[in-house]
Amino acid sequence: MAKKAANSTTFNISAVLVPLFLAAAAAVIWLTYTPPQKAVSGPSPALAAAVRDSITAKPNAVETLQRVAASESTTGATETAVRRLLDTADQLQAFNGAVARAGGASAGILDKTNGLDESALPELRQGATVAATQLRALRGAPDRATATAAELVTVANDLAVLAAALNGDATSLDVAALNDNTLSAELLDDTFVLRSAAEVVQSEAETYAQAAATVSTFPTPAAATAATASGLAGTLAPVMPWLPIGLLVLALIPVLTMVRSSAKDAELRRVALEQTDQNERNQQAILRLFD
Repeated sequence: MAKKAANSTTFNISAVLVPLFLAAAAAVIWLTYTPPQKAVSGPSPALAAAVRDSITAKPNAVETLQRVAASESTTGATETAVRRLLDTADQLQAFNGAVARAGGASAGILDKTNGLDESALPELRQGATVAATQLRALRGAPDRATATAAELVTVANDLAVLAAALNGDATSLDVAALNDNTLSAELLDDTFVLRSAAEVVQSEAETYAQAAATVSTFPTPAAATAATASGLAGTLAPVMPWLPIGLLVLALIPVLTMVRSSAKDAELRRVALEQTDQNERNQQAILRLFD
């Protein structure tokens, strides 16, 4: 009888522990669950790259933007920004091409005059250096593009006059012509290219500044945002997912205990029934002896 009572107590305790462990595991999972955040709508990486390249001197950048934009559907702010850039595609191409030509011309002057100090060549070289600096400033500060382009035109005009004097042409400058006619002709060509390109840069500087402002506000590519755990979720993060698994394992132990208790209880009932049957047979045998 005592065994049966103890077995019943064990079963009852186990029956209480199972739902407790299961509830604890469910609570941990619920408290630490962070729903995935939806991706922020935005352009594709290819379109974003094409937009940003469109205001650089990168070859065929504007053509790439036109091609990528034609193959993608855009909406909202993305569509507005792309449309603004595409509406000024010709001007941007002209600006980028002129910047590239001006940069090549100034580099050519610096290369041809490197180490030479005949006549006014040092002044020509200094002016080409200033022009190269202004071209870099155009890219570094688009909001000052118009003012910088005007300064570039002034420098380019001064260089053209100086190169003409070095070539022996009549100018207002008191500069001796170079002895090297080939060099003077090449420098004159370089300054002509620089001046022509600078004039195009100046005419399209405002368009470039507006395009740069549009690009600066262009949406970033769509990307899934990782959820950041905080509070209790952050505290339990190091032990996840092992904590709920451990609680489930603990819940399994009382279940096994309950199964074992049930088996013991069944065994006790079987033994009790056998003893009852045996007692009844014994009593019947005794009664027959008295008969």
